[in-house]
Amino acid sequence: MKKILFLFMFAFIQQAEAEPILDCDEIRNDERMCLACNLYHEARGEEELGIAAVAMVTLNRVQSMQYPNSICAVVWQEYQFSWTNDGKPDQIYSPLRWKNILRISQLVLDNKLIMSKIDPNVLWYHRHDIETNWSKNLKVAAQIGDHTFFKE
Repeated sequence: MKKILFLFMFAFIQQAEAEPILDCDEIRNDERMCLACNLYHEARGEEELGIAAVAMVTLNRVQSMQYPNSICAVVWQEYQFSWTNDGKPDQIYSPLRWKNILRISQLVLDNKLIMSKIDPNVLWYHRHDIETNWSKNLKVAAQIGDHTFFKE
């Protein structure tokens, strides 16, 4: 009986995640939702601190003169985040992860989740398993979760 219940629950969860709950490509003017979409696509598999670190880099870019001055403009700036330029659908599939991402987004926006390792000069990051040319001349600021964070 337990095995049947488990299989039913597994099938239900798989079905629930098979249908998108949101298409991020349609979110272009809501700052909180743009941040949350970026976090979902860039860091949804991370622990809370890894997600928050990616959020802080996104917000650091908004404050930097090198980038646009709104979250949505930073997120959707061409060739800044791989998920916005990969040609794949930008949909949200996991309601549980999305709920967590929304919570963390709000904490960061409200300055209730601050990470000292991600100071205002930290403007870049990439996953540990990615090799890049652009990061070779930057200083490593922190390694959090699956990402390495950089500053000049």
